[in-house]
Amino acid sequence: MTRINEQKAAEKIISDALNGYYGYDRSQNTEVNYQEEKEQRDTAAVRNFVNSSLFNKVRNMG
Repeated sequence: MTRINEQKAAEKIISDALNGYYGYDRSQNTEVNYQEEKEQRDTAAVRNFVNSSLFNKVRNMG
């Protein structure tokens, strides 16, 4: 199997990086706001727990 020219490959990667080919915006997920999803999920979980029979039993223990 023929080996690649490592020096040439490294120079291309560096050149591409310096010219914006691997830009930060290419790695951004624009579809889902995970912070908002997590907050909504956690809020729903707390609401469900507060309305559960287990929560009422714990609350009435004291």
